[in-house]
Amino acid sequence: MKYESALSLLCEALPQFDGEESAHQYALEPHSLPSIIQAGATALGAKTGMEEQKEIEANPLFQKFLGAVTAKGFFKGTTEGDEEYKARYRKMIIRFKDKMAAQSQVSVGTSSDQVPRESADGSEKKTPVVDVQDTAEVFKEEGNSLLKSKDFNGACEAYTKAIQTCPNGPKSHIYFANRAAARQYLKQHNGALDDCEAAIQRNPTYSKAHSRLAATYGALGDWSNAVKSYERCLELDPQNAAAKTALASSKAKCAKKSAPTPSAQNQMSGMPPMPPMGGGMPGGMPGGMPGGMPGGMPGGM
Repeated sequence: MKYESALSLLCEALPQFDGEESAHQYALEPHSLPSIIQAGATALGAKTGMEEQKEIEANPLFQKFLGAVTAKGFFKGTTEGDEEYKARYRKMIIRFKDKMAAQSQVSVGTSSDQVPRESADGSEKKTPVVDVQDTAEVFKEEGNSLLKSKDFNGACEAYTKAIQTCPNGPKSHIYFANRAAARQYLKQHNGALDDCEAAIQRNPTYSKAHSRLAATYGALGDWSNAVKSYERCLELDPQNAAAKTALASSKAKCAKKSAPTPSAQNQMSGMPPMPPMGGGMPGGMPGGMPGGMPGGMPGGM
């Protein structure tokens, strides 16, 4: 059964491989398929996922990274070995792997655990490859995952950890803007407002921060500022269809809110407001006409 399945897969993958005759023609006896695959992987320098993971785990830098994110509460609410723990652990390994891959461009002669960066005086200094930015990115990705699953409190907590880890880094504006989104879902509008402003302060050209600021102003009923923020968002991102629709809606609500009431219009024209209807003339007619019409209505009417 295994042989037939393997043969079927080979026939699908390789058009020239058309069955038993081809199997005999291309056979590499006395080698088995597993030994051929292993030899090919060795020649290519390829590794299985488990082999690569073990190699990463043996790296002292990874152990420092693991310790840092664990101390920050990245695995909070999970138990080592359960599915959620494994999922978070895989994310952390991918993040570390990407960072190390970026370091492959570091020139020969630079320590493998350090990257050159220019200091304020123009001289070169070396910074550890696993820094606070890496840890903050792990928390941001966790927050994104929680936001998608509608765990808004969990997302807010994860973004807060990212901010606490790296409050003024090159991507910190994203952490604030993302926490603002989580707070909007939680109807924490004043907190969302503060986060949007913090994001804009760190990166004034980040259009998402302006869009979320506008939405927060709208939730607070401040349509005038909502309009201004949507207009700024569209200056930065002219193709944002959602912002265009929201801007039109905000302008309509702003105009409706600022339109004068009928009473205000009368006062502006110098006319006194009309008295409330009901009861006829002030005080009404006392008791109606006394005794009705004298003698009643004449006959024939």
